[in-house]
Amino acid sequence: MITKDKGNDPTESYHKGNPESAAAWASMSVNTLSGVRRLVLDTIRTLNGATCDELEILTGLSHQTISARCTELSQMEYITKYGKRPTRSGRMAAIWKVAHSG
Repeated sequence: MITKDKGNDPTESYHKGNPESAAAWASMSVNTLSGVRRLVLDTIRTLNGATCDELEILTGLSHQTISARCTELSQMEYITKYGKRPTRSGRMAAIWKVAHSG
């Protein structure tokens, strides 16, 4: 079981302490990687790197969900940015890769 969650909401500056957002973070912050975080990490690992756009396509999750989980996983030091490649719109986006074998 992975237990690296530091307990600090890395997206707090975006939601400015909104009670619903804080509650959502608390419900996901249980000192384990499970649910959507696990899905995102496993997908990145399987693909040996993915952009948020690619993760959205493969998982069917919204951009906001994918972006937030990538931010969290990055803050928890499970993933790191590694280069860029184009999205469906042609814009360049960061490629997320697993930072270690955790």
